[in-house]
Amino acid sequence: MKHLTVMTRYALLAMLMIPLCGANAIAQDWARQLFATTNHDFGTIEPGANAEFNFELHNALTMGVRISTVTSGCPCTTVEVSQKWMRPGDRAFVKAKMNTEAYAGVQAATITIEFDQPFQASVALQVKADIRRDD
Repeated sequence: MKHLTVMTRYALLAMLMIPLCGANAIAQDWARQLFATTNHDFGTIEPGANAEFNFELHNALTMGVRISTVTSGCPCTTVEVSQKWMRPGDRAFVKAKMNTEAYAGVQAATITIEFDQPFQASVALQVKADIRRDD
């Protein structure tokens, strides 16, 4: 009988955890939906070429959104944000600029956008380029 009680407790705990596991995915989804796209491939480009792309965000929510941090996972790419606080209806841009003078070959960067309002969330943006080498 004691064994059944322990098993029952584990079963109840497992049933309670299922909705919580899905809640994180839903919480992240609102932030992903702010972006028109999360990937950009510059293709094959010449060294020194202007490789900039603006990831557009649109706050279609009924509450304000705030970007807390923006980081690039590769020194080949710098990132700028046009505005960190967005009221409902506002549009903003995350500009990714790849350094095509200092790097060659296939370069890829993951840009992480962290939000702290209205809820904690993060979105990963991807940029990629094949910078031709001058031989």
